[in-house]
Amino acid sequence: MPHAPLLVTHRPALAAVPRGLDELRIALERERFAAMDADGKRMRAYLAAAAPLERQWPELERQIAALPLRRAHDLVVACASQCLPTMPIATGS
Repeated sequence: MPHAPLLVTHRPALAAVPRGLDELRIALERERFAAMDADGKRMRAYLAAAAPLERQWPELERQIAALPLRRAHDLVVACASQCLPTMPIATGS
């Protein structure tokens, strides 16, 4: 398996293959849980970043309710530009 070391750098759980199927299953589960934890952390970061816009939304919704679509869109974009982060969210994952 000449490509196996390369695959292990991308999927560390594959290093468990020589130790048998049970060890591989455990390693894959650990990998899956780590991915789920990282995803939860990422989602919490996005929810926190969206909180300022969420607080502004009821008033913004009232303001745009009767506006033509293009004007409503402009107001939503302007509010989002003020409320949402402009840099990528660091999640540490």
